[in-house]
Amino acid sequence: MRKEKVMKRVFAIFMALLLFVQPLANINFYYADNDRPVLTEGQVAFDKLAQKVDGKINTWRIKVKFDAKDLFKPTDYVLVFDRSGSMRRGNRLVEAKSATKEIIADIFEKNENNRVGLVSFSSKANYEDGWDPSTEYTVHTQSFPGSLMPKSNANITYINSEVDNIFAKGGTSLQKAVHVAGGILEDAKDADPNNERKRVLIVFTDGVPTYGANIKWDMIKDNYTQYFAPNDNGQLESLANIPEAYFDYDARIGDSSSTIVPYENEDNIELYVNLLKTLKSEVKFIEDSNKNYVDDFYFISYENDDTATEQLREMVRDPNKHYKVAQEDTIDDTLHEIVDDINFDKVTDVRITDEIGEGFILKEDTIVLNGGDANSTVTYNAQTNQIICEVGTPANEFIDPQDDRVQRWAELTYELEAAADIQTVTPAGGSGNAASG
Repeated sequence: MRKEKVMKRVFAIFMALLLFVQPLANINFYYADNDRPVLTEGQVAFDKLAQKVDGKINTWRIKVKFDAKDLFKPTDYVLVFDRSGSMRRGNRLVEAKSATKEIIADIFEKNENNRVGLVSFSSKANYEDGWDPSTEYTVHTQSFPGSLMPKSNANITYINSEVDNIFAKGGTSLQKAVHVAGGILEDAKDADPNNERKRVLIVFTDGVPTYGANIKWDMIKDNYTQYFAPNDNGQLESLANIPEAYFDYDARIGDSSSTIVPYENEDNIELYVNLLKTLKSEVKFIEDSNKNYVDDFYFISYENDDTATEQLREMVRDPNKHYKVAQEDTIDDTLHEIVDDINFDKVTDVRITDEIGEGFILKEDTIVLNGGDANSTVTYNAQTNQIICEVGTPANEFIDPQDDRVQRWAELTYELEAAADIQTVTPAGGSGNAASG
């Protein structure tokens, strides 16, 4: 029968579909037109359907469907908590403490293999194990390597007690806080050679830095103009390019009131350190892709003015990972939003190469991609007779009611018209109008 022959040609299109996806997980084929497939974590599935277009002769609508379920990865979180004096204003400290305890419970609820570290800071920079109210800088930890606490009732009780004991006093030593937090995650990376865990740093602060790590003059004195340049006032001010090894993290610089402070040096050269720029240098160290010990870096500006908010927004590589919290009682919502998005490894770099089967002509103006990301592209190579679809990360999503996890999907559709050699086929042993459909 002619229709059987056409269907064989259509089925051949299925065999021509190539799917590239990173990371490549378990791949399923499914053949339901309306229902989404049931997937497990990290699994991907695709299907290709061919349907006769009603009202059109010898025209088929092709639908290529792709589904992926996020891979749920255990995650190490380090929360960096601002306890400078300005946190005493209004209910800032109370709300921040409450949100921190709530989000720690949420982190452990998301995955029992998650771990949490807490760094609180104000003016000074000291390495401490346990809570010591006489210091103004504390890494909250017990006897766990890298200051990361696994889930247990005792640990939750302990860290909640640590949070309750936080008090607000002093200035804002953001650079050192980020440095200490980054060191914790760097240790976690070294202990995870197979990259089986994610590492996340979340900083929330209600101000800009008023203290920073001092700069080693003996390291820069012979070429200090490489690291200092004139500002709008003609002063030589530090840039955001100072190497990590040039900072003395055991010595601080700052006056608790300004982000630009004099830099005293042995040669008495008039120089100024911009603490926002040195913080930016520190963030660059953390986000260095060659080191790869922080997967996600978030900054939360807590009731900062617009100028401070923009200054802190520039700290992170991805501006979408900077949040401005305008009201004290919304910091917990912001933290929940971040944590909800973190534990999953989204499927990325989805690429579909779809070869048009022999005997069919592509109607290029019918190509539609539903669910691509901002960088998605769809092109047709007439020489190879292929559609190349760079999906990226599928943008459509729904929550699987069975496990409350996110499943993502994208769909490529287009129309094919049977070529003349198919339209003129006469069924063997029979007669009829082959072009009538």
